[in-house]
Amino acid sequence: MNTVFDEEPLDEETLRKIERSLEDLRAGRTYTLEEVMAELKGGDRRGRRGDGPR
Repeated sequence: MNTVFDEEPLDEETLRKIERSLEDLRAGRTYTLEEVMAELKGGDRRGRRGDGPR
């Protein structure tokens, strides 16, 4: 497998967004595929686990 390594460091804003996403995952603020599909089809099943993604 060939992988590419980007030597340029991530900026502060990107690092904050990554940390915020990790906090959401730890807190259970996620959607299942079924919840996403229901929302895309017009249903709304948010709020079942935590507050949902930010």
